[in-house]
Order: sequence, then C-alpha cells, then structure tokens
Amino acid sequence: MSRIVRVGMAKMAVAKAPDSLDTLALGSCLGIVLYDAKAKVAGLSHAMLPEIALAKAASRDNIAKFVDTAICALLDDLVRHGGNRRCVQAKIAGGANMFPDIVSSGITIGERNVESARDVLGGLDIQIVAEDVGGSAGRTIIFNIEESELTVKTLRFGVKII
Repeated sequence: MSRIVRVGMAKMAVAKAPDSLDTLALGSCLGIVLYDAKAKVAGLSHAMLPEIALAKAASRDNIAKFVDTAICALLDDLVRHGGNRRCVQAKIAGGANMFPDIVSSGITIGERNVESARDVLGGLDIQIVAEDVGGSAGRTIIFNIEESELTVKTLRFGVKII
C-alpha cells in the first residue's frame, strides 16, 4: 500500500516506491528532489535558505533548513536507503520572489536558493534533469517515486509534470 510522505518546511525525508513525497507552500524556499530511478528510492528537502555559513551560529542547528547542507544530508540518506550515488539525479522547484513589487532589484532569497542548489549539485556531479523555479507563484510539489515524476501545482498556472 502506498502512502504520501509529507515534508514540512526546513525538513527532509527519504522514501521508496510505491510511496510518494510531497511538500506544500514553496515560495522562496526550494524543493529539492534527489532520486535513483533504478533503485526506486528518493528524497525530498524543503530548504529555506541558501547557505549555512551565512546564518548566525545560533540558527545552524537544523541542516535541512539550508540548501547546501540539506543536499549533502539528503544524498547520504538516499544512499543509506539503497540508492546508488552514481545514479542519483535531481529535480528542483520553488525559489520564487513572492513579493516582486517590494523586492525588485538585486538577487532575491529564492534566486540565491536556486543558485546554491545548482552550485552544490554541480559540485557533487548530480545532474538537474528538470526544474520549475523562479517567478512569483508559490508551489506545491509531489514526487511519484515509481514514475520519477515531479508534479508541480500552482494557483496561477495549474498543474504540470516535470
């Protein structure tokens, strides 16, 4: 029997098919999916901020909160659950600018989250095979582990599968 594993903000989880993973209300936060399609195992992180090094020391206790540390921890968990490091791919969604009328110049937190994910995943030699990032719409995502499909839902743009 399959279930949906819900991942809250600043949290992460790993599951195996036939289960699915989801997270709600991605604004500037980034949903990062790492998966091994052959082993049918995947992990999802709902990361809030780009880098742990930029946070105050008192805020560094939750590694799932930061894109850079969440990716590394998620990869380790994925391998512990039977994923093959050489087969891992990524899909990302989120990184929006939820207040474009207020933040109109300079790089936003959402953009920094996306940039951090691209840098970390590139450094780990993990290919981003699909993404739905940026803009000003919040997203809810569901990753179907069995099919390796990421469903992205937005109020403004409906549903798409990447």
